[in-house]
Order: sequence, then structure tokens, then C-alpha cells
Amino acid sequence: MITDLLIAPDIVIDACLGKDSNVISRTFSKAHNEGVKTWLYVGSIDRIHSELVMHLMRTKMLPDDKATEEASRLFKTFAAKHLWLSALAEDGEAVADPFPLRYQFTKAVKRLGQHAYILTRNKTFLKDHSIQSISPEDYLKLSPVAPAEIPFVDLSRQQDVIRQEVEKRVFAVLRHCRYVGGPEITELEERLKTEVGVQHAITCSSGTDALLMALLALGIGPGDAVFTVPFTFVATAEVIRLVGATPVFVDIDPVCFVMDPESLQKTIEAVKGERKDVPVPIGAVNLKPKAIITVDLFGCPAPYREITDIAKKHGLFLIEDAAQAFGSRYGEKMAGSLGDVGCVSFFPAKPLGAYGDGGAIFTDSAELAERLRLIRNHGTDSIPYHHRLIGLNGRLDSIQAAVLLAKLEIFGDEKKRRQHIAALYTKRLSRTGCIITPTLPRGVESVWSQYSILSPSKSFRDALRKKLAENHIPTAIYYPRPLHLQPAFADLGYKPGDFPVAESCANRILSLPIHPYVKEDLIEKIAEIAGYVNRQQEGLNYEAVGSYHLP
Repeated sequence: MITDLLIAPDIVIDACLGKDSNVISRTFSKAHNEGVKTWLYVGSIDRIHSELVMHLMRTKMLPDDKATEEASRLFKTFAAKHLWLSALAEDGEAVADPFPLRYQFTKAVKRLGQHAYILTRNKTFLKDHSIQSISPEDYLKLSPVAPAEIPFVDLSRQQDVIRQEVEKRVFAVLRHCRYVGGPEITELEERLKTEVGVQHAITCSSGTDALLMALLALGIGPGDAVFTVPFTFVATAEVIRLVGATPVFVDIDPVCFVMDPESLQKTIEAVKGERKDVPVPIGAVNLKPKAIITVDLFGCPAPYREITDIAKKHGLFLIEDAAQAFGSRYGEKMAGSLGDVGCVSFFPAKPLGAYGDGGAIFTDSAELAERLRLIRNHGTDSIPYHHRLIGLNGRLDSIQAAVLLAKLEIFGDEKKRRQHIAALYTKRLSRTGCIITPTLPRGVESVWSQYSILSPSKSFRDALRKKLAENHIPTAIYYPRPLHLQPAFADLGYKPGDFPVAESCANRILSLPIHPYVKEDLIEKIAEIAGYVNRQQEGLNYEAVGSYHLP
């Protein structure tokens, strides 16, 4: 199995000059069709260019300047169809080798992994069995490879698009050596606050720490009730427990899977002892309602018009968990700017993701921003080892900021592509008659962190997932068990049936691959499989979906 081909100079030169063009073009066509990446090694540019110039001067009788110009044109045209592999400092060791180019290529191809080969007709390479190499003729004889596993999120394809910018920015960090608190942090925070439309952006080490820091900055702790949803990643409620407060769960709506304002109002009243018909934690009457954490699930903002009114009515802080929603919009405002404080995650799989953990916090409050910056760095201000308050190590490192800055350059285009892919999914899957596709309220624009469908039943969901897996199509379930039924929250006293909408969604939800590089034929294939499963399941009794009126 071959996953990558590193193109040797002899093949590049033959391709540029049109030698044996049929074989070479068929080779690259086969590689493209089978998902094999083709690479050019930066360290071979001078060698290739000089040989092209000499050949053009010798065979075309071109003067030096014309040959140089033509060589550059030919090489640039060829290179545009392939990826660049950087030369690293270790390649400099080739200076001590009698065959420097062979040494460099041997080092370079190993960096591409165990299934990478050098594409060459150079007999020295081909005869040396310590080097994985193959000729175009032999490559064409290989049987077609099995379909590659389809990635749920294709970070590799994205990296190919931004490779040059990422490497340039990361190298700048390696040069200035300010790995913590480098200039990239300041630049990123300026870019982020402009994107979100707030006065302050504070980067941090993860989306979880963003939520934790927000709670600490707002002074939330033991005896406080924080209202949130049970249908979310554990971090949303986990941080509430970490500061000593109590999570109070609120059911979601069955269409957008976000906090239901009517349920929120009733739950607040129940904690205040004003009603008995709503599930609340053990000892809830002893709690002081303090804050709401909404979740912009899968990129869809919660209904902030209603929730903000409720928060003001009861004097509650509003924290927006926009971990999955950076780039989404609610009315005229961007996700992250819809509460007293907004928190996002830059986990690699997010629409804007780093190459490790990262996060950010947004606010228009200068006082709150100052507290957040202190908390981020152990409560330390500008005076070394002077700690004004208790904090944590919540800093984002400079290399992750460099990666995020590179990704911001293509974020707008990627968001449009995500929205296009989501629209295609909805158009095609809606025709199956068996799947409930996601719906956005009026005035809401989603970044589509996930594309999550609802099956008519758990059995249908499981059958569909199995059939998709048989066709090498990955899926995910976000989330298979609501938080109120997790062992970590058992002491709150919730039980099955307390939040029927969240529990029903957990049994029927399924997330499909969505990223800017999803191929449209994949969507067609998924729809065909869904239709097949529907025909196999006809006649089964499906549980009711319920109804919900969009605002």
C-alpha cells in the first residue's frame, strides 16, 4: 500500500519537458484517483531548475535568460499540481554524505511515513532496497488500492491548504523563542475580538478552562445554582462542580437541541421553591440561583432573546458556551458575544481548531477581562510573583496561536463551504422521508460544527450507523447519554425520564462527516444508504418526534 509519493528530480524534469508524458500523466492520475498524495521536496528546487535550464539551452538553443525564464514557467506549472515537503535542519547532514541528494531524499521520504515511496527512474534509488522507491511503470502495474477510510474531520486536507502559512508562523515562534506569551498571542486576541465583535478577547488553554475561568471571574462557588442543559459535552457541567457550585439541568427543545426557554423559567421557579412539578437536584431549595450556561450545540446558538430576558428578570449571569459555535451568528451578533461572557474551544476538530488544545473568552466588560487575565496566569499581575487572586495556569501557547492565525486566513471560505455541505445534506436527506434533518431558527447562521440528524428510532439509528460503517463512512453520536444520567452527577438525584427530550435525542441522534473538504458524492452515498435502511425498516413503530415552534 502506498499513501504518498515523493517525486524525484528526474521525474519532474521528464514531466516538465514532456518526455514519456503518457506514462507520467497516467501515474499522477492513478495517484490522484486513489487518494495518494504527491510531494515535491523543497531541497531539490535548485537541482531541478538548473538541469531544466541546461537542457533547454542544449536542445532548444535558447539563450541563458530565455532558458531560465522558460524553466521557471515549466516548473511552476508542474509544481502547482503537487504538495511541497519542507527541508528540515537535519537534511543539512547531507553535506558529509558522498551522495547528498540521495541522503536528503531518504530522510525526506521517511518523514512521510512507512507507506511513502520515492517516485523515480534513478537506478541508484531503485536498486537500493533500504530506500522505498518505485518507477512510474511499476506504480501503474499495482492493483488499485482499497478505498481509504473516510475521515470524520479531514484535518490532513486542511493542512495541505495552509501548510506554507503554518510552517512560516511556527518557524517564527521557534526563532523568537517566546513560547509562552509571544507576540502571536496579542495578534490572535486582536483578530478574535474583531471577528466576534467584542471589546476583549482572552485566549486560554482550552474550552474547558474558558468556562472554568468565566465561573471563577464571576465569583460563582458553593451554594450557587448554575442552570445548564444535560445534552452537551461533560465540560459544561463539570466546571460548575469544580468551582463548588451545583449544576441544575434544563431540558432542550427537540429541533435545535439547545436550551428551552420555557423549561428554564420553570426550573428557576422550582429552585426558588415556587413550584414542585419540575425535576431539580437534591437540596435545590437551599441553592441561590446565580448563572445560566447556554450551549450553542453543533454551531446553532441558543434562543438568546428569550433567555437573556429570563436572566435579567432573575438577576442571573449569562455564560455562553460557544465551544462549537465560533463563526455562528444570532441576528446581528456573533456567537461568543451573546452573554455576559462567551467561551469557545479551539480543540483540533472544531471549525477553528489548533494543533492541540486551546480556547478563548469574550466579554465587553473591562473589569471582567482584567480578572480573567489574572486568573489565566495564577492571579499574577505585572509585578513578578505578586498574586492578586487565586488563579490557574490557563495560558495558550504561542505555537498554537500561530496555527490559529494561519487558519483564520481561510476560516471565512471554510465556513461558507461548511454551510454549502450542510445545505446539500439537508436537500438530499430530506427526500428519504425517514430522517429529521437539522433546522435553524430564523435569523440564525450556523458554522455547522456538526451535522446531526435524528432517526425515527434508536433501532433505525443503529442500523443506519452499521450500514454506513460497512461502507467505510464514519459517524459519531453526540451525545449517547445525557449528563443527568452520568455516574459523575448521580448525587444530584436525577433519574431517567426527568428530561424526556434530551433522553429521546440521545437515543436517536447521529452526526455525519462534515468539514470543508467533504466530497459531494459522499453525501449522495449516505442518502442512498439511508433510503436502503428505511426500506429495510418499513413497518416498524417509531417513537414520536414531538413538535416545536421555531421563534
